[in-house]
Amino acid sequence: MKKFKASYLQQCKELCIEPIAMIVHLPEEENITSLNLGELTLGTKNGIAIGNSLLGNQTFSHINLSESYMGDQGVDAVCLGLLQSKVLECLDLRGSNLYKSSALAQLIMKSYSLKELKCEWNNLGVYESGITEIAEALKLNKSIVTLDLRNNKITPEGAHTLALALKVNNVLQNLDLRWNNIGVRGGKYLVETLQDNYTLIDIKLAGNEIDYKTLQEIERLTKRNNDIMITKQKELFISEKLHGEMNEFTSLQNKRIETLQHQVVQQQNIYGTQLKSTHEQLIDLEKQNAKLISDLSESKTNERIFSEKAKELEEKCSTLENNFQSEYKTHLECKKQLKERNDEFLALKEICEELQKEKVRNESTIKKLNEQLTNKEEILVNTNQKLYSAQNDKSELNAELIDTHRQIELLQNSVRTLTMIEQEYGKLKQKISETEIEKERALIDLKSKCDDDKIHSEKILNEKIQYEREKFAQLSEEHERLKNKNKSHENTIVKLQDKLQQVDRQLTETNNELDSKKLLINQLQSKLKDNEDNLQKLNDKINTLQNNHKKEIDNLNYKIDLKENQILSLEKENRQSQLEIVKLKEQNDKNLYAIETRLTQELKSVINELKR
Repeated sequence: MKKFKASYLQQCKELCIEPIAMIVHLPEEENITSLNLGELTLGTKNGIAIGNSLLGNQTFSHINLSESYMGDQGVDAVCLGLLQSKVLECLDLRGSNLYKSSALAQLIMKSYSLKELKCEWNNLGVYESGITEIAEALKLNKSIVTLDLRNNKITPEGAHTLALALKVNNVLQNLDLRWNNIGVRGGKYLVETLQDNYTLIDIKLAGNEIDYKTLQEIERLTKRNNDIMITKQKELFISEKLHGEMNEFTSLQNKRIETLQHQVVQQQNIYGTQLKSTHEQLIDLEKQNAKLISDLSESKTNERIFSEKAKELEEKCSTLENNFQSEYKTHLECKKQLKERNDEFLALKEICEELQKEKVRNESTIKKLNEQLTNKEEILVNTNQKLYSAQNDKSELNAELIDTHRQIELLQNSVRTLTMIEQEYGKLKQKISETEIEKERALIDLKSKCDDDKIHSEKILNEKIQYEREKFAQLSEEHERLKNKNKSHENTIVKLQDKLQQVDRQLTETNNELDSKKLLINQLQSKLKDNEDNLQKLNDKINTLQNNHKKEIDNLNYKIDLKENQILSLEKENRQSQLEIVKLKEQNDKNLYAIETRLTQELKSVINELKR
């Protein structure tokens, strides 16, 4: 508003005019979008000043210059000032003493924002050029919705030019032509235009001396246009609603799909982490089980070795007892047998010492085995607890295919390791057999050495027979002690056999537990497969939903395209019909013009005859 006032004052100085007080005292706010200068009787010079000050206007959307009496020059200046405006929506030029304005026609042609134009109480119909310029401008206008041409002295010819313009214009909806001089012929022209025009909703024609039938026909045609506009608005509303619903539906479905995918990804991540933890637990348990199996196998092998050694000791003891009895019977008979017995007793002493050492070792090993067994029992209890927790965790899991295949491969590797352990166990058996063969060879060597020692000892026995007789009693006492010790060894062997039976029972229990673990692993694999099937089903459902959604969208788009094609075809037909109507009207005008010329010639001839 400040710029407008400053430019207005400058224009008044240039034109040597006193500025109007009301314009000077207008508020200087920046957000004002309407300029109300009605009923001020501005005159031409003030109109020119206002028009020059409105050059490049981009603030005022509503301008009221009613009863300004600016004349043609003032209106031209105002319209030229508003040509570049992209904001103007309403222009009021009532009572401007307007006869003809080419600038107003240019404004109508070039403006794309002007929606309402008021030209009441002017003289646009006095000269044909005034109304024809406006009509030609209306042919190219695409924004004006309401046009007020009341009290403009429009003749039937002016109505005809307006009617021709309205055949081309498809934007104007409200036209006010009251209190003009259109007459019956102008009404007929309007009826003809309305038969081709489907946008005019309201035409006011009071005070134009038009007959009742033409007015009824005009009302019927305007009602038809109104109904068409309502249907178009409904169709647009429905199409917009459908587009909005489709967009909402697509957005909702996309959101649902995104949430489902996000949930699936979260579940997959959760299941992946849980499976990794359970997989690590299973690997640890399998390692522990493998260690237990290896320890149990070693304990079995050790127990077998100990049992074999005990049997050998028992056999040796029995053989020693038999040999001692035979030697005791045959001692009196043969010195050689006594020497052999003496050597055998020495060997027996060494064997007994070795047996004692082996017993001590066996006791220590048995203690260690017992400790190992207790530790293993604790480990088995812990493993059972861990397996129970793993079962509870695995019942809640829905695992993926890749992790299950990995677990199966790991299990296969564990089976392979078990087979390798069995092969190593066979190799150990072979080594044990080889060691036994080597022991037998060593015994044979020892026997050969003993034979050599016997020959040497025979020489010494002759000297020590008396000494041996004295010590024979001591040897008999030691023999009894050895018998007692053998009995104690037998009792310990029995206890060891009982412990071995217990170990066998524990081994059977551990084997049963391993079988149960294998069954649990198979159940977990079946559950994993079920979960994979469920995931595949979910993915299939998601794909089906997406496909259905795409099909629905395609169907709606196809329907919309069909409707748009129908609308385009109808518009083409309307244009063709309008062109045909224009051609017919031009032919009718030509025929009427020919008829009028003939009538005028005949009238002239009649008048001449009458004069004669």
